[in-house]
Amino acid sequence: RDGMEDYEYFWLLEQEIKRVEALKRDAGLVQQARRLLDVPEGVSKDLTHFTTDPRPLLAHRDRIAKMIETLRVCGL
Repeated sequence: RDGMEDYEYFWLLEQEIKRVEALKRDAGLVQQARRLLDVPEGVSKDLTHFTTDPRPLLAHRDRIAKMIETLRVCGL
């Protein structure tokens, strides 16, 4: 279930990036958001090398959620 939720967070972030780009708003914020689409090495280097500590993953998920909210406000 968590993996599906993580996928949805990435999908939602990508949709918000596209929406804000189409509105031609805050290019700097869009760049920040795009960087969040890359999974940090502290979470996973590849399909066989990843952390077993949930904290880095939860921290990245939190950053993505906050960015989704920020982009939604920016795009209003």
